[in-house]
Amino acid sequence: LNLQRLGQRRHGPIINVCGVILSALCGPVDMLSYSFAAQSLLAPFGSFSLVINLLLASPLHGDAVAPRDLAATALVISGVAVCLANADGESVARSYEELI
Repeated sequence: LNLQRLGQRRHGPIINVCGVILSALCGPVDMLSYSFAAQSLLAPFGSFSLVINLLLASPLHGDAVAPRDLAATALVISGVAVCLANADGESVARSYEELI
């Protein structure tokens, strides 16, 4: 999202297109990653994109980061830590019949 916004504001359509391509690749890459590790370990990391966008917004766009934004980010990080601390690290392969 930051690349798309940066491309729209300053650097033109090439940066914007790169941001769109990276955003479009997130879904397939996420699906591929679930074949390597348990969902309980990978799913919480999806929220880190929100944290990274917050941290990059100020240097890239000059946006002020409010204390409320920082508190919400701390809440997200603590939620991810709780999820990961209680996650089962094993990945179990199930057949189609077991899933239905």
